[in-house]
Amino acid sequence: MVTKYAVPLTVLFAYDGETKRWASLACEITVGSDGETLDEAREMTKDAVSLWASFEIEEGSGPDLARPASAELLGRFLVLLR
Repeated sequence: MVTKYAVPLTVLFAYDGETKRWASLACEITVGSDGETLDEAREMTKDAVSLWASFEIEEGSGPDLARPASAELLGRFLVLLR
């Protein structure tokens, strides 16, 4: 039997003018990705979160394992939003 979980996440997206790519960060689990477009970054983030969840469940950690982003990481990420 397959168990499905729905967990709300806060995902930040920011455009990096240097790399000309969109970066993402799922704050509650410190998982991120990037893409050439915002849509691509969204899809890549969905894939990254899905892979993270699959790994955590296989390892027995389950979906309750939160790994919030540090203030330092959030600070570096939020600089991109300016």
